Amino acid sequence: MSTVIAQCPNGNPKDICEKIRDEIRKLVFQTKEECGVRGLRERIMDQIYGKNGPGTPSWRGHDEAITKHQESDFQAYEGFRR
Repeated sequence: MSTVIAQCPNGNPKDICEKIRDEIRKLVFQTKEECGVRGLRERIMDQIYGKNGPGTPSWRGHDEAITKHQESDFQAYEGFRR
């Protein structure tokens, strides 16, 4: 889902920072209604306030998706650091 953003040798650092911020914002705040994929925030809120509690398939699905979102955020950040 996420692409790693590589720093261009002649790129403007401010532009690179904006790209990484935009990528992370997208991963955190996107909604299923907007783009068909839930962001980290929506997943966590569904776990806290959703009708399916711990141990249910829905809960496990959210848990796995949250872990993948966190990995995507980390990969985007690591791509920036390189």
